[in-house]
Amino acid sequence: MSLRGNLLWAFGGAILAAVAAAATLGYLLYAFPYNGLYGTDSYAYAGQSLALLRELTGEPQPEGALFGPDGLPHWPIGYHAHLLLGRLLPPGGAAGGRLLTLALTVGAVALTYLLTFRLGGFLSLPARAVAGLSAAGALLTAATFTRTGTSLMSDVPAMFWALLACLLIVWAWPPPDTARAMGRSAAWAAAAGAALGMAVFVRYSSVLVAVSIAAYLAVRYLSARRRGLNSSWGDRKPIVACAAAVVAFGLVLAPQALYLLTHEAGQESGSYFASMTPGNILSRSSTGPDGPAAFPRTMIEFYLLSPLWDASGGFLSGAMLPLALLGIVVLLVRRQWAGLALVVQWWLVPAVAYATTPYQTHRYALIYYPAIVMLIGLGVASGIEGVVRALRRGTRWRVLASSAIAVVAVLILAYGAVQGWRNVLNWQATHSAWQAADDALARAAVSVGGEGVRAVCMPACAPLDFYASMPARDLYNNDEAALADFIRPGATIAVFNEGNIATQWSGHEVETRRRWLDSAYTLEQAATSGEHTVYRIVGR
Repeated sequence: MSLRGNLLWAFGGAILAAVAAAATLGYLLYAFPYNGLYGTDSYAYAGQSLALLRELTGEPQPEGALFGPDGLPHWPIGYHAHLLLGRLLPPGGAAGGRLLTLALTVGAVALTYLLTFRLGGFLSLPARAVAGLSAAGALLTAATFTRTGTSLMSDVPAMFWALLACLLIVWAWPPPDTARAMGRSAAWAAAAGAALGMAVFVRYSSVLVAVSIAAYLAVRYLSARRRGLNSSWGDRKPIVACAAAVVAFGLVLAPQALYLLTHEAGQESGSYFASMTPGNILSRSSTGPDGPAAFPRTMIEFYLLSPLWDASGGFLSGAMLPLALLGIVVLLVRRQWAGLALVVQWWLVPAVAYATTPYQTHRYALIYYPAIVMLIGLGVASGIEGVVRALRRGTRWRVLASSAIAVVAVLILAYGAVQGWRNVLNWQATHSAWQAADDALARAAVSVGGEGVRAVCMPACAPLDFYASMPARDLYNNDEAALADFIRPGATIAVFNEGNIATQWSGHEVETRRRWLDSAYTLEQAATSGEHTVYRIVGR
């Protein structure tokens, strides 16, 4: 088919995927009102980005503000920059940053379609479109993707930029047996390097995708040489192309380097990386900055395999596993070595790296989730195309066998999508309930302390700061001396999740500081809200 027809299938399908994604997110936010804030991290992104804006504009920081421009944890500031850029969008303020995050979530779905379409170049154009739409649909029915994409969190924006980097590489240098490469390799490489730099600027772990890109280019180059297709390397100057990519990558990360040189790091900055160890990989328990934790599965099981069967936790349905395996088999049978190197490395390397951490966090898997859903899409499309080929020139038994494989693949995809969608709805309802609980807690705290009160809390400081504009200090980052300097008896309340302190923080400094408060001050229980207890600190 002509280039025009190829582009029509490519970008027509991408637009369809984007429209489906926008409709999905719009429905979820309409059915389950949610402002994107939960836990501590999302509040921190919102608060820290505003503090950085005040610093940039010369506006003084509010006295007692929970989040300042210094002391950020181990995060880069790329997502903060996204939130600041979003303020220039028509809604303005925090709503603009939220809108930009939602736009990148929609864009990630469209890029997943395009990259799957490009890697499926060995298929017919209709089958490539089916592969892309299947991959995009699988992504939209993963609750971890939708709930994180509707939150003020950096994971999905990082996925967007990593996907764009991979797409630019594969678009410029496709597998040698699928199409001719496009020229201007230095320009394409620079664009890919900038996109990957943006991904790392948002989340440091995105740098692991560089391993996948390097594996793809190495295998693709060797395959091209064996086939006598050296000209398909573009302008035959790979060193220039690599240099352009490195320069663009470094330029994008220059603001992060400047920030690190001019701002004080938070106390968590080294503790997270220090707690990463190969010993965690096969372990079901760990100890990190947030205390000890025990899990039902080993770290490597969670990060490597759970994304393909833990639907209730927000991952894909277990029914999808055969489709992902079928995708790997198809790439092997069709000798798509470069594409296989890209998706397998994209899946394995980050999964193993995250298995060294002390946490089992579902959203961490989003950085390599595209590789998994692309395999699913290729598996489904190959099954369907097998039927078409069998009908054209196959025997009766081949037609029956191919039809059976295709029907099973489609049924599995449909079943997995339905199961995944149920969990999407459940998780979105959970986030909406969390937001309501945070708002209720803030109202309870204000009713006890009144206007101008300050709070000692664990772990609810962020909601009190956001909803009640209440100066707050937690038990994690503040020792006894800092707390004593902050507390004003009669004008300070304490807000604690006592059950959380007694379990997660048992034996930690957090528990010690909670006991110190009881010994140093008189605390009177005044209210409860959900799992939190609100106390008045009335005297020493």
